[in-house]
Amino acid sequence: MGNLTSENIEYLNQHLVKKEVKYDPLKGEMLDHICCELEELMEEGMSFPEAYMEFSKTVSSNNIKAVENETIHLVNHKLFIMRKVIYILGALTASIFAFCVLFKLMHWPGALELFFIFWTLCPILIITAAVYYYQMSELNGKNKFAFFLAVVCSLSLIVGGFFKILHLPFGGILLMIGFVGGAIFTIPYFFYSLYQKGISGNS
Repeated sequence: MGNLTSENIEYLNQHLVKKEVKYDPLKGEMLDHICCELEELMEEGMSFPEAYMEFSKTVSSNNIKAVENETIHLVNHKLFIMRKVIYILGALTASIFAFCVLFKLMHWPGALELFFIFWTLCPILIITAAVYYYQMSELNGKNKFAFFLAVVCSLSLIVGGFFKILHLPFGGILLMIGFVGGAIFTIPYFFYSLYQKGISGNS
């Protein structure tokens, strides 16, 4: 008796659309919350219309919109901080690499230490940038797989190069994974995506 039908759920979804809730992750969470509340009321013997009217008394349109605005503000603030971290990490990594090359060419002490710092920051930079891009982009199943593959190939190249230079085991295998994965999957798919965007932009 307390179970909602697919028609009921679609009605609630359209209700959120009418309330101009546009942030999809929040809309999904709100829909789940409303469904749970209504099912509890329906288990007490109410029909769906009665449960919906009872729930509507406690939640106004202004409250729903305020929750959405607050959520979007928090998400944007988090992404802003993440973007600043990426810029700082990128600038720091590039500077350390430049000093590492300079110290190595001039045979100054400290080149090895800078080298270790550089190869430590690179994976952190890649992962942070990947998380930022993933949260900013709406990726479907195929694009999610390609994105995940690109991150894995990039990390394989970075870690593989680090292992290879230090003559550690599995360095060659990681490099092969990065190069082969990039050459066969990542690079072709990148240009295919550009081609698809060009077609959709001209249509």
